[in-house]
Amino acid sequence: MLDKGKYKGKGGNLADFKDAFISYSRGDSLEFCWQLFMQLTDAGYNVWFDQNDIPLGVDFQEQIDRGIDKADNFIFVISPKSIASVYCMKELDLAIKRNKRIIPLLHIEPQGAEWDAMPEIIGKLNWIYFRQKQDLEVPMDKWENLDDHKAGLEGLCTLLNSHKEYLKLHTQLLDKAIIWTHHQKTSEHLLTGVERQEAHAWLLKEFTDSQAPCQPSDLHCEFISEAKKNAENLLTDAFISYASENKAIRHEVGTALARFGITTWMDTRDIQKGINFEEAIFKGIEGADNFLFFITEEALESEWCIRELEYAIELNKRIIPLSIEKVDSKLIPKSIRSLQYIDFTDNKTRFDFEEDISDILKEFKKDLRYHHQHKVFLVQALKWKEQNKNESILLRGYNLQNRS
Repeated sequence: MLDKGKYKGKGGNLADFKDAFISYSRGDSLEFCWQLFMQLTDAGYNVWFDQNDIPLGVDFQEQIDRGIDKADNFIFVISPKSIASVYCMKELDLAIKRNKRIIPLLHIEPQGAEWDAMPEIIGKLNWIYFRQKQDLEVPMDKWENLDDHKAGLEGLCTLLNSHKEYLKLHTQLLDKAIIWTHHQKTSEHLLTGVERQEAHAWLLKEFTDSQAPCQPSDLHCEFISEAKKNAENLLTDAFISYASENKAIRHEVGTALARFGITTWMDTRDIQKGINFEEAIFKGIEGADNFLFFITEEALESEWCIRELEYAIELNKRIIPLSIEKVDSKLIPKSIRSLQYIDFTDNKTRFDFEEDISDILKEFKKDLRYHHQHKVFLVQALKWKEQNKNESILLRGYNLQNRS
């Protein structure tokens, strides 16, 4: 048996990032997880394990949550008591929310009806087998191995070494995003410069030769998107015109677009205190490459939505109508009635929704540079007009030569 004493304190400061977090049931797997922790530590991994990483006199759940947030991988040890444990499920839920890479290890195989408690996401993943025969008549360290644990450990280490840099940045960016939320999402805690550019490239990374180890969470996407918006002086890729009754679908669409690095203007965030509401709305439309108009009964009856649409038309913005619900075509303004809609009304699955988001992205890519330049020059022209056609604002030199 390995000496646990020499590993006490080796977990390091909780502020440190970890390679993995171990989630397990003490009743079934305490000894097994001690062994696993020590073996991984000896192999050079920095692992979060509650027997080693929770200081005395602190909030237990807060330490658990921080441990998950700061770990690149979430190891879930499967046993009858872990899949039935409220605490293990709470840990798993946070790992899912943070889009952590989840690695299931089968330790004590459930029997009969115990399988019914298996979390759906665990059931869908490939397991690494470390099975032991549970025998309550003998100490845990005497339980018989049913699988080759050496081969299992080698497989686990191979997996922990795969996509290591991507996962590390996933964890580090998540940590910065959480700090941002703790500071009321103020701009001084957003990414800037090279760090922001690297985060944007990470967000858009494609895995062509293998499956992605995990996906960015909604918080990652929002954080990186807001950093891009801040770097571009609150100019955005799209303005979404919607009625307040459609706030939920507006959030869903905005979040889905942020996954692809698309910035959207939001009335709930981008109107600063002390600024006239109508003026701020119009500034948002002026500073967007595209104008997305939600077609719903509420939006078509909203004076604000119609005014936003009319202003976008006045500015010659690219208008992309999104049919969110079926309405009488006669209610749709003539100015957009002939435009091709992106139809969300036939969505039955998440895949259908993602296909519609893909259609929006395809529209954005058409004449992308033209519509971006249209926005930039329009904002400059309006500023020139506001300042009584101040000559110092006029285009000169390189900017004038490259206006087309």
